[in-house]
Amino acid sequence: MDDNIFNDISEGMREFISHKRHHTPIKKESVCVEVPDVKGLRESLDMTQTVFSDTFGFSIDTVKAWEQKKRVPGKSSRYLLLLIAANPDFVLETIRR
Repeated sequence: MDDNIFNDISEGMREFISHKRHHTPIKKESVCVEVPDVKGLRESLDMTQTVFSDTFGFSIDTVKAWEQKKRVPGKSSRYLLLLIAANPDFVLETIRR
């Protein structure tokens, strides 16, 4: 096992035990995931909204709402959108499997 992973797990367990014994707060780390420009991403792939939504599994209404800034993609959708932006061929290949 990687020493860093082991150390992280050990630290987490020590923190949990301390919390249970002494009711101390547990440190929470928050990951901020940027909100991608969905319209810009879609256009860079030369896709219509329909093709983009069908290709990557989003509903057409969701894509429209994101592009019109009526809704913000949730965290997992943001991760997928960032992966699509970074390497669309990899995502397409993975989906096709």
